[in-house]
Amino acid sequence: MGHILVRNSQRATYSDFIIYVTGVVTISLACLITSNHAYAESSQWTTTMSVDSLMGSYSDKTLKQDLMAFGITTSIQYLDSHRFSFGYNSTSIQYDPDIVAESNLSQSTLQFDATTAIYSDLLNGKLSPSFQYQRIGGDLSDPLLGDMSTFGVIVRYINFRQTLYLDAHFSNSSYDTDISVTQQDIAIGRRFFGPSHWIQLRLYSIGSSSLSEANNSVDFLYKYWLTTYSLMAPHSVHIAVLLGDRQFAVDPDSQSVWNLNEKHTQYIRTGADWLIMGKLTFTTLFSLSSYEPTDGTDSYNNIGLYFKLDKTF
Repeated sequence: MGHILVRNSQRATYSDFIIYVTGVVTISLACLITSNHAYAESSQWTTTMSVDSLMGSYSDKTLKQDLMAFGITTSIQYLDSHRFSFGYNSTSIQYDPDIVAESNLSQSTLQFDATTAIYSDLLNGKLSPSFQYQRIGGDLSDPLLGDMSTFGVIVRYINFRQTLYLDAHFSNSSYDTDISVTQQDIAIGRRFFGPSHWIQLRLYSIGSSSLSEANNSVDFLYKYWLTTYSLMAPHSVHIAVLLGDRQFAVDPDSQSVWNLNEKHTQYIRTGADWLIMGKLTFTTLFSLSSYEPTDGTDSYNNIGLYFKLDKTF
């Protein structure tokens, strides 16, 4: 999902991509070698490949015209205990060619996530600490900020009945222009009115030396699982709304980074998931975002359509 809308991109040179591919292969081999049962019990290991695409368009109050993004993620998991994920995303934006000399600017993202699981009878649930890293760069990067890196830690908790969810997330984003952004956010989610309804809130607090005051906002999510099976009907549907303004935000769930020097004043999205033959998941998402540039230029909107396909082996 791109930094302008759903998911941000980071700059990846050819060597960055080679490093990414090498990392995927190295970690995959290391996981197989260090497990005594990797070959005897191969079902203990699962690999999930994800591909996604984002298409977006902008209002006429900005020089931006169209957005196109593509991403691929590889996740390797041992039972429900350890998971390593590697992602690459490329985003390009078409600007008004009559005004901007280089009308097609691009950006790329390299990301890494490592998660482990701790099961606790005392807490009656599972704790999942995660380490997250992203590197963003390209000629699409904000010239006042430059390329950037983000380090984050999140600890998730869900009870064994899967009726209560909690997490706490901290991240630090460092831009090449010596701007540092810190973010703390917490989330709470619960099932309501039976097993089909889920409500979740995420509270953001974002501070930086370049911000006159901290940004505080709330992201509200409602999700519903359909109880009747149909070949064409989705497995679940959801709607989410951002309440309040935010700037330089990092979404720990999608690992999206809003790395522009603009206020994100509106973010509404709705989507659905389809389960196909058990191990194939198709996701679609429609979103509407509004931005307020800090340089005094006009606010503008972005409408996006996002698709994602996950296959587990």
